[in-house]
Amino acid sequence: GLELPQELGEVGTPVKVPEWEPKFLPAQVRVVQLLSDLLRPPFTHRSRKLAFMISAWDLVRDQGHSPEQWLAKNMPLVDQFLRTNGMSFTYQVYGISAQGVRLDDDVAVDDATKIVPSRRV
Repeated sequence: GLELPQELGEVGTPVKVPEWEPKFLPAQVRVVQLLSDLLRPPFTHRSRKLAFMISAWDLVRDQGHSPEQWLAKNMPLVDQFLRTNGMSFTYQVYGISAQGVRLDDDVAVDDATKIVPSRRV
C-alpha cells in the first residue's frame, strides 16, 4: 500500500494505507451498482421483482418507522434509485428478525427459548 506521513507537514513514522478494495464501498453503493448492472447488457431489460430484507428488525421497529421508511431514511441512495427506476423494478421491503429477541437481554433470550421459533416474531 501507499505510505503517508502520520500528519500533514509532520515528518515521522510512515502510516501504511491499505490498497483500495470494493469491500470498502458503503453497502448502499454496492446495492445500487448491482441493480444498475442488471439494467445493462448482457442482462435482458425487463421488469424485475425485488424483496429487501432488513435484518434485526426487532431492534429498530420501536423507532416508529415502517420497513419502507427505514430504507428511505437509512439507505437513501437505494431508495432514490428504486423510485427513479420504477419501470424496471417493483419491490417490497420487509423487516425480519431471525432471533425475535435482543441477544444482550438474558431474560428475553431465556423466555424466547420456550417459544416455538416460528412464533417468536
